[in-house]
Amino acid sequence: MSSKWKIIIIFALFAIVILSVYLLGWGQRAAKRDAGIFIHAMRIKDFGVIFTYHAFSQKRTEIALKNPATAEINMKAIYDEQKALFDQAQPTNNLKEFWSEKFLLIQDMKYNITGVKMVEDIENPSSPIRERWDAVIEVDVEYTNKKTAPDLNGRVKNVTYLMRFVNSRNVARTWVVKPQYKRWLFKGIAVKEGSLVYW
Repeated sequence: MSSKWKIIIIFALFAIVILSVYLLGWGQRAAKRDAGIFIHAMRIKDFGVIFTYHAFSQKRTEIALKNPATAEINMKAIYDEQKALFDQAQPTNNLKEFWSEKFLLIQDMKYNITGVKMVEDIENPSSPIRERWDAVIEVDVEYTNKKTAPDLNGRVKNVTYLMRFVNSRNVARTWVVKPQYKRWLFKGIAVKEGSLVYW
């Protein structure tokens, strides 16, 4: 192989690395922004915004769009169904329970997003033609009122949550209508090991 081709290959690899770093950085900034929007909406219980930034709800919306003739009716039914489930949700210490985040992200809390880590989507893995990443957002939370603080086997004073967000392009395997806006959608929440402090 000539030295000219070696230089071209090295330059191409370098460009790919720079582009990957840039795109991951952009993804982290966008995920942090969308996590902030979701957390704020959850704190004030603005369900319109919550629905828009909720992965399961948006996946259901994608299914509704598969039949254009009934899409509008089905989308309204999905919204109403999710709103009813949200309203009926009860406090739980099982964070895998549907809508458990409603009782974790509350008005009586202070929070700080301290980190964003990009991880491969294990449910919808990368392919040779497309990388699929989730964003794990680390959020430090202090609850300011013992009475309203969540009960996770005791009233929580401080905790660090790991919130998983998925890119809207990756919520469904195939989109009938591509998402108009690329955004990061809430997928789940967990407690960072060793971070729980009780009142």
